[in-house]
Amino acid sequence: MERYPYEPDDVPFRGLVLHDEAWHWAMFVIHGDRYMVELPGLAQPSVEYRALE
Repeated sequence: MERYPYEPDDVPFRGLVLHDEAWHWAMFVIHGDRYMVELPGLAQPSVEYRALE
């Protein structure tokens, strides 16, 4: 229930599942579309971030 809480029928985007990690999208927004090339250390989530999953 924590990861997939109930969503009523009228909720926009009900059941939407993103396959890319939030980490990728956050780095993309913060550092731009070349963050993996320019900042290779950010290409993978940190140990601390993974621990939150």
